[in-house]
Amino acid sequence: MYIQKTTHLAAALVLVFALVGCDKSETTTSSSATTATTATSPSNEPAVVDWKVTEKKRVQDDVDRINQSVAAGKSEDIIPYMHPKIFEVAKKTPADLKKVLAKAGAEMKKRGMTFESSEYVTAPYFLESEKSQFVIIPLKRVFNMPDKKLEQQGFLFGERKKGTEKWGYIEGKQLDDNNIRTLFPDFPKGELLPSSIANVIKK
Repeated sequence: MYIQKTTHLAAALVLVFALVGCDKSETTTSSSATTATTATSPSNEPAVVDWKVTEKKRVQDDVDRINQSVAAGKSEDIIPYMHPKIFEVAKKTPADLKKVLAKAGAEMKKRGMTFESSEYVTAPYFLESEKSQFVIIPLKRVFNMPDKKLEQQGFLFGERKKGTEKWGYIEGKQLDDNNIRTLFPDFPKGELLPSSIANVIKK
């Protein structure tokens, strides 16, 4: 199995779920373009909103809440954002992982690791199958340590069933192009996951 130890899983989750506050860079439409579109649309035809537009805001809001929870020292509040597959693979209950996360967070604090910054590498992008919707959130995160900095470029992966609102997230470093389809057999064929790269910079 791709996750060997629960402690490894917890450490990865702390790094990602705890520290993924991002700038919300939105692409806006100019007022002139909006006016032109409105003028050519029939007045009695309701506007069709792409689900990906509304869900972009939802996943960004999720990222903000995760970040705020951990910043406030409430690691238990990130549990609802974890994908159910995490509990299945770790063979742990939410209460079990809550304890492990707390321990991993304390270890990070003991080592003097702090969050410096996080930003989108690209905007979150969405995929779908017949029954599921997926989101990939490419991120670049920087962590401070007493004698070095750690730059991580990776992604957060989210999945939900069509017809539901709640997304569940997994740290992308735990996934690859093979095990993604073991966990999610309907993940679109031919789609490749972003790479996860870590760079250590000595001070």
